[in-house]
Amino acid sequence: NLETLKQLLKYNSQEAIKKVYLDFISECDEMISAVEKHESDEISADLMDKIHTIKGNSGTLGVTKMFKQTQVCELFGRQNKSVEFLEQAIISKKYILEFQEFFYNETIFE
Repeated sequence: NLETLKQLLKYNSQEAIKKVYLDFISECDEMISAVEKHESDEISADLMDKIHTIKGNSGTLGVTKMFKQTQVCELFGRQNKSVEFLEQAIISKKYILEFQEFFYNETIFE
């Protein structure tokens, strides 16, 4: 959501906001790693924590598609629906990769 980004830029420097998004991307990379390492049918507390963090930060930063996706994923985790949770975590990974591509191609920080 570019409107959220524009609002953030009203109150912070372009450099500071870019760093926030880069930190967010690092958190996303940690989640991707946790998804790829997940080997059991049980819901990992570590992966659940990472999903929760990505959900909150994506909502704050206006990464709406990822926010909605991680909401669904977290809900399945809280309901202890491990198969659905892992499926949604894999879909979340896809959204993260899409966001990263968008971010690195976006010219707003240039």
